[in-house]
Amino acid sequence: MPPEYVPEIATLLAEAKAGRRQIYASTLMIAEVRPSWLKSKSYDNFQDFVADFEGALNLIGPTPTILMQAARLRGHSYHRTPKQAGEKNRVMSGMDAVHLATCLHIRDVLGISDIEFHTFDDGKGKNYEERAVSLLNFQDFSVHVANDPDVATLCKLPRIKPSHPAPQLDL
Repeated sequence: MPPEYVPEIATLLAEAKAGRRQIYASTLMIAEVRPSWLKSKSYDNFQDFVADFEGALNLIGPTPTILMQAARLRGHSYHRTPKQAGEKNRVMSGMDAVHLATCLHIRDVLGISDIEFHTFDDGKGKNYEERAVSLLNFQDFSVHVANDPDVATLCKLPRIKPSHPAPQLDL
């Protein structure tokens, strides 16, 4: 996480703990945090880190419907349109697909119509398969498969970097 976002994310989490904001997340996000990353932070152990989010997040576990949608999203190769010379296709990682399908489930099944998917993922990283598709700019990499219903609904989902709507000012 870029350090400049830490204060805004901390504010969002504090508001969620106080009941002034709802934050939803896939339970699989816990598996994406490596305990070794926390050694330099203020957590004595991984359980303390997870407990710190208790009450702040509405965690949604993967259901067969979520996992099937994630698999369908992963079933495509993605690239910019028009495809640039020498550009290789990109893939969607399994975890990214589950997080996105979970967000769509929250919106469509739980009825949270104003949900936004918060991510820093702009496709600059590489997973074990090959280069990953940008989540922030997914629509730019999916034009050639935009008629797929899962892809079309994902393109309409707001995907933004985490930010607080009214950041605190340093006075």
